[in-house]
Amino acid sequence: LLPIGDDSIDIAYSHGVLHHTPETQIALDEIYRVLKPAGLGVIALYSTWSPTFLVARAIGTMKSIFTDKYNEWYEEGEQAWKTGGELNPWTKTYSLRELKNLFSIYDISELKFRKNGFSWGNAIPKLGKHIENTDLGKKIAGVLDPSLGAMWIITFKKNISTF
Repeated sequence: LLPIGDDSIDIAYSHGVLHHTPETQIALDEIYRVLKPAGLGVIALYSTWSPTFLVARAIGTMKSIFTDKYNEWYEEGEQAWKTGGELNPWTKTYSLRELKNLFSIYDISELKFRKNGFSWGNAIPKLGKHIENTDLGKKIAGVLDPSLGAMWIITFKKNISTF
């Protein structure tokens, strides 16, 4: 549990953290608990159906076929996030359906989901880094962001309870 009182925080913000926890739902429970009524939650979680994670899963699967050691998919996308030489074994991604299910248990309003973080470099390994540095590549990435972004941005307000 967070060492914060119930209904005491105006804004809870988490970007790129909760998908690395053992139990995302428990972390969301804590955010909901500490938010004041009418408090704002802004949460960013990885998107399953983004090129970033689809490519990482494909590379991990191919490596597992051609080597003796199984390569977890997140070892492809999370190498830069090693801590003490260890990868976070809890890296998760979410579909829109899974997110709606996660948030369905809370008394919230103004629940919105959008994507951002499309990267040519992650979508097309090796070649993508050259595309994303061009004007056309940047323009197309902006168009692809809402559908193929690697990160879900979820916003909501905690409802004011009426007794």
